[in-house]
Amino acid sequence: MKRIKNILLIDDDYPTLYLHEIYIIESKIVDDIHKCMSVDEAIIFLKDSNQPRPDVIIFDINLPGKSGFDFLEEYMNLSIEQKESIKLFMCSTSESPRDLERLQEFPIVEAIIEKPLTTEKILEIAKSYF
Repeated sequence: MKRIKNILLIDDDYPTLYLHEIYIIESKIVDDIHKCMSVDEAIIFLKDSNQPRPDVIIFDINLPGKSGFDFLEEYMNLSIEQKESIKLFMCSTSESPRDLERLQEFPIVEAIIEKPLTTEKILEIAKSYF
């Protein structure tokens, strides 16, 4: 199975980020994990040429202030170089039909992952998308 070099996690809940980081480490197929707790922090990270470009971004849809949908809209405005070859996954507990319908506006999202992110789900991402 191919390794994932860099993953960026976007979630406002520190315990969730910590749990997801543990599962990613347990998968033993990810080299580096980067964490952001807001849309603004994630966009700054992605625009910073000194930061590694992630292979995968896993983001929560329900974030305070700017939502995961706001992240997608801002992500779409990044340069091609800043978003080249990145796979996007929404990770959420939301089963809102409105959220699922709105997500159809963003075909760049590969899949929806139900929280919590687990080792098995990380392995499935690697197997299916790399």
